[in-house]
Amino acid sequence: MKAFETAGVKIVTPMRDGPGLFKLAFIEDPWGRRIEVVEDPEYLGFHHVHLRSSTPEAALKWYQLVLGGQAAKLKGRLDGLLYGKAWLLAARQSEGQVAPTEGRAIDHLAFSVPDLDRAAAEIKQKGIHFSREPWLLTNGPFAKASTVMSPDGVRVEIVQP
Repeated sequence: MKAFETAGVKIVTPMRDGPGLFKLAFIEDPWGRRIEVVEDPEYLGFHHVHLRSSTPEAALKWYQLVLGGQAAKLKGRLDGLLYGKAWLLAARQSEGQVAPTEGRAIDHLAFSVPDLDRAAAEIKQKGIHFSREPWLLTNGPFAKASTVMSPDGVRVEIVQP
């Protein structure tokens, strides 16, 4: 936090103990977006994405259906999906306050799969509609990409290295 402060980062909420969870604070990026900073020795590095949903339980089920992940409780308290050492969490938000992500500060989430064609076929069998079918990329770190939309309007890109 001292390094953030020295660098001129706006501290919105100073570091505090989240009882039973971890230490946390909120900073603000130059565009006014709030970023949560956590100190969790069990999960160092990128920690979690916290979605807002009018139906968080259904949102987590949708992500698990489409993208897998291990259903678990972070610190035995917060329902989520674990992808390696990064968490996907969802919190309740009033229905009128949930907005699509495309074109916003965080435009989309991306998940990598080893074989996009196979993954796309499996996802389609589950009744999920692609907003953009898999396509070949001519430059960049990925060979193929596709896009689906979550029920809450989160644009999810599925890529193949």
